[in-house]
Amino acid sequence: MSKKDFSDWLSDEESNFRQDYERTNVPDALEDLTVAALKKRRLLPEKRQVGLSVFIIAVGVLFLLGFILGRNSNQHANLSPQLGYVLLLSNPVDFQNNGAHRQEYSDWYRKNQNAMIDGEELQNNGWLLKGVGANLNITATHSDQGISGYFIVHAFSNEAAIKLAAECPHLKYNGEIMVRPIQTEP
Repeated sequence: MSKKDFSDWLSDEESNFRQDYERTNVPDALEDLTVAALKKRRLLPEKRQVGLSVFIIAVGVLFLLGFILGRNSNQHANLSPQLGYVLLLSNPVDFQNNGAHRQEYSDWYRKNQNAMIDGEELQNNGWLLKGVGANLNITATHSDQGISGYFIVHAFSNEAAIKLAAECPHLKYNGEIMVRPIQTEP
């Protein structure tokens, strides 16, 4: 705000006082003594170190933001292809599938969510392809047997992947699970 704008807010008496004050040269020592006395009586606030406070708050916010984003984005960051496995679920003739087992599969998946990458139940219909080019033969298939679903997981060893598969409810209903490591580049 310029002096003119500020002066518009002053009464005539205040404006005259201000003009007289501006014409008077106050010694620096007197001003320093006045400021020190006002600070001592706590009538004039001390200068705060705003820069340091802002820096500390900014560091805290960035740390918290990094922690939150890191938890979400690093959920599968430790995965390397050599630790990936596919669990292929298949239904033999005596598989007891009445559709009521889905909650057990969901619970097992959630319990092991840190190891899970993906997983889905497959439909009973599909296509079998054989040959190439003009010799390509495509046959529609429908079967309650064969591969019925999959899970892609990561584990730190073959034994850990097998242990994870052994806890899957699919085995409880006479299903079969094939554990296959995902091929890595040589």
